[in-house]
Amino acid sequence: MSNGTFSEQMGAMALVDELRLQQRQMQEHLDLPRRREEVAERIRGYYQRQGIACDDALIEQGVREFFARRLVFEAPALSWPRRLLAGLLLRRALTAWLLVGVALLGGTLLATKQHQSPAPSQPSKSSVASAGNGLAVPAPQWSSKAEQAAYQARLEQYTQLMARIDAMPLSSDMRARLMPYALSTGPLVANHQPAASSQALRELQLFTDFVESKLQLVIPDGTGEVSGYERCLMGDTCQRGSKDGKAWFLVFQGHDPQGRVVTMPVLGSNGLTTFTDTVGVQVSRAQYLRSRKSKRATGHIDKPIFGKKDAYSLDRGFDARIIPGGRYDNPSEDPQYITARF
Repeated sequence: MSNGTFSEQMGAMALVDELRLQQRQMQEHLDLPRRREEVAERIRGYYQRQGIACDDALIEQGVREFFARRLVFEAPALSWPRRLLAGLLLRRALTAWLLVGVALLGGTLLATKQHQSPAPSQPSKSSVASAGNGLAVPAPQWSSKAEQAAYQARLEQYTQLMARIDAMPLSSDMRARLMPYALSTGPLVANHQPAASSQALRELQLFTDFVESKLQLVIPDGTGEVSGYERCLMGDTCQRGSKDGKAWFLVFQGHDPQGRVVTMPVLGSNGLTTFTDTVGVQVSRAQYLRSRKSKRATGHIDKPIFGKKDAYSLDRGFDARIIPGGRYDNPSEDPQYITARF
């Protein structure tokens, strides 16, 4: 298959997947009663787990008001030149004078240009480069053959990753969740941004490896390895010996069938996805203390196998030791707020 044909195929596939995702999201938005009930139920569960008293009527009211506003169009604020132009155009008496002014200005610029020497001709930007994502961009002006080779290598890596994702036997829901993330890498590669595209390709590679892998989730308990920790969720305001504002986590790693540790994505407190070999998942304080006691007594965690992740999935399943709906945590993020570990 020629490169042009493959690029066209990748571009068309990207558009089809975007349309399918939009169709799925539209169907979800149209079923508002079900969506409202699901959100309200999750909010109730969260407050119950945190021990926060909250009236059901208040939750229902908040959910209804949120959904009533979420699909309302709010026009973006115009910049001052656009506000001025809009004001002039809305005043019909001034519109004619505005057009006359534009015509006079154009005539003046044309006369000035005719008295100037012609500018040197610029290189044509009509040629475009395709990054396998259906986006056309100006062809790059390479400063060296090494730079051109590096770009071609990034382009090849991206097309291979997209072909690999397309070949995965993913559910429609899983594909709808994965494709927007994968497609967001394409413009960075196509626009010839070496540092940003290399980082994005590395993350897409890690994400693809994670989705593809069948994993056993294991609590590390070797010498010098952290198996669990206590984190202050209120910055540096937690008091020693107090439970207020704290959460407890057991650490886990993802092991593939060959026993290799697979890097996993985790959503940080800043809302950004990071990648790490060890992730914390929230447990109760009582479970944290039981696991700590077990490791201190025997040097190992009782039942270190914690859960699993199926191949071609993002979802991780755990045993009863975790808090249902509990949060994930990156232990390497803000380590100064980890107040205890074992």
